Amino acid sequence: MRWADDGFRYGLITRALHWLMAGLLAWQFTGMAVKLIVGRAPITAFWVGTHKDIGLLLLALLLIRAVWGLANLKLRPPHQPGFWGRAALVGHLTLYGLMLVVPSLALLRQIGSGR
Repeated sequence: MRWADDGFRYGLITRALHWLMAGLLAWQFTGMAVKLIVGRAPITAFWVGTHKDIGLLLLALLLIRAVWGLANLKLRPPHQPGFWGRAALVGHLTLYGLMLVVPSLALLRQIGSGR
């Protein structure tokens, strides 16, 4: 397998960034679910204590992934034609938008609160 995308498959770097970000997003959502279900507990304090650092890491990885994706834009496998291909494209763009907007708003909120 190649490091970069080749038009037929995603390369190792694209796959590594994808799965690393997927795992970190799962960590974030699971931590907040534990907080809502369990309430205040030592496990909740640990999980929520990592939330900001993981969020910053996700934002940095998103920027790296965006630069990598743009650099490999012509080499990326195309979406399938038709409805499902367009749905996949819209879904991905929505997720990328949310992954940019949510941590950016959290940073602005924290900066505005004086912390």
